[in-house]
Amino acid sequence: MPALERLTDIGRINSADEDKTIEETAERTFQSVKVLCDSLKIPNLKEWDIDEQAL
Repeated sequence: MPALERLTDIGRINSADEDKTIEETAERTFQSVKVLCDSLKIPNLKEWDIDEQAL
């Protein structure tokens, strides 16, 4: 899964926690980005009327 690997790469840049799995690191990164977007008031896909399945 290229997206998981990219999220993992981003997560490892932000944290040197090498003992986490790809999935754990990707999830932590996803949650961090979600919090950042929420704090900056960046709308999510649903708010832009974009169907996630279409991506």
